[in-house]
Amino acid sequence: MAGEGIRLTQDTAFPEEEGTTLTLQAESQPSWRFHIRVPYWAAKGATVTLNGAPQAIHAKPSTYITLNRQWKTGDKVEVHLPMSLHTAPLPDDRTLQAAMYGPAGACRQIGQRRLTQEMIYGRYGPRMKPGPARRSNRAAKIPRIGWSGRRQACVSHGGAAASDAAVPLYQIFGEKYVVYWKVTGATA
Repeated sequence: MAGEGIRLTQDTAFPEEEGTTLTLQAESQPSWRFHIRVPYWAAKGATVTLNGAPQAIHAKPSTYITLNRQWKTGDKVEVHLPMSLHTAPLPDDRTLQAAMYGPAGACRQIGQRRLTQEMIYGRYGPRMKPGPARRSNRAAKIPRIGWSGRRQACVSHGGAAASDAAVPLYQIFGEKYVVYWKVTGATA
């Protein structure tokens, strides 16, 4: 049966980088189809190299890449999934949209004012020591988003268009943030 005695190791800094490397270890040299998911957000396509050689693939978002061969220990599959900026509207109100960069949600930081331990964790969460919020030191890959001049959407604060610095949601801890913006324009 395909898959028995096979071990895959994944090496990635995702979502800080746009790809992953899969290294195969196999007890024998099985021949099987390796299916790799191309996520919906990879709108710019995906590329794959096998042991350093680019593979001729047709990769549409929300489909699979299939590699069929006789596999051996040490085979490396590198998958590149380019990220791009897009929006994700709420199903019941398309004028409320989240900014996304690939799979990562973006948010606008609004500070720690009136933020309590209870708001962060609830009654049963760990107790925080007072002090500044901890945040990743890695530079955010999400660019500064100036939506007011783009056709896709226009961020609106009190009726006036504005630009906001968006940061990856997964890097926020111990502070308030906004994920959904009220938008007008082509995607609303």
